[in-house]
Amino acid sequence: TTNERLSVDVDRTPLASKLDLVAQTSNSPARVRLDTTFEGTFVASTSNAAAKVDWSRADPAGLNRDRRVTSYAYPGHVQGTVAWDYEHMGRVEVRTTNAPVVLNF
Repeated sequence: TTNERLSVDVDRTPLASKLDLVAQTSNSPARVRLDTTFEGTFVASTSNAAAKVDWSRADPAGLNRDRRVTSYAYPGHVQGTVAWDYEHMGRVEVRTTNAPVVLNF
């Protein structure tokens, strides 16, 4: 979109699924919320505002696994990898300009 808020909720995805998503707007906030089953690479980026990524640590399979998250950030940009077992790796990118960007999983 352009000049419109972007809000995407991927509420329920099966265990062992793969998600590929690119969501982009400009001049407005962008927010994407994913199910805790998500595994893969992620990018949240913007210009002239903050980029924020938050994640849950609760195992959606109930197996008491540790969620492994690696990330690095610099102003307006956060990227990394999140995995439960590194088997079903997807990709999510959330981008905007001149407004905040938030990714939750």
